[in-house]
Amino acid sequence: MSNTSDDTPILGLILYREYLVLSSGWTGQLAGTLHTEAYRAAVRFLAELRTREGLSQADLAKRLSKPPSFVGKYETFERRLDIIEFLVVLRTLNSSFSEFEEATAIKLPEVL
Repeated sequence: MSNTSDDTPILGLILYREYLVLSSGWTGQLAGTLHTEAYRAAVRFLAELRTREGLSQADLAKRLSKPPSFVGKYETFERRLDIIEFLVVLRTLNSSFSEFEEATAIKLPEVL
């Protein structure tokens, strides 16, 4: 698959593999993005919303049609939420991305 005269296929493969790595929750080479302060603040916001709604982790997982461990794993940073999962959890907790932005004022990193 390597082509020394054209790096585009190699780059595409690397980016594709990084996407798979990120979506699978792998914490090797790309672990720095998993535990940024911005990400931790986002997850803390979800946990606070869940508590405010009076839901246990198991209750929320049931509403999401996920196993009970799903919520516990992302709340303890063992598993990373992708953007779609994050938005679905927000909606399930009767919130929105705009409420999240207003409530957290997260400072995003300049680079990943």
